Amino acid sequence: MVTFLFTAEMVTRLYVFRIDFFIYERMWNCFDLIILFLALVEIALEIVVRSLAGTENSVFDGGGTAKMMRLIRLTRLLRLVRTFRQLKPLRMLVRSIMAAGKSVFWALLLLFMIVYVFGVVLTQAVTEHTEGGDRIEDDNLISKT
Repeated sequence: MVTFLFTAEMVTRLYVFRIDFFIYERMWNCFDLIILFLALVEIALEIVVRSLAGTENSVFDGGGTAKMMRLIRLTRLLRLVRTFRQLKPLRMLVRSIMAAGKSVFWALLLLFMIVYVFGVVLTQAVTEHTEGGDRIEDDNLISKT
């Protein structure tokens, strides 16, 4: 199904851009054509193999190299980062957050240590107050094991 949609997209792009398809962003478009060609070859070979073997499973059940190539195609989204030049404040904010990551890590580690030490001290104090569990006034709190 995805290969069919990808084929429809490529045919539409070829029809709309005609010769400009191979001029502008030539490398990405050639990459897309190679992926499409490999996917169509894989589907054709799978149809031939399944027809010769006589199995009745659907051709589109399994994955394969074409699926991996389509996933690699998602790297085209990285081009969007280049086009958003007007997002300089956002990039500055992201860099600042990444630079502050080390300080945030140590602050969280210190907070965890404080909570841990408080828990140990509180447990020790409760154990001493109840004399090791022997002096508990409420019978509901006593575990009978």
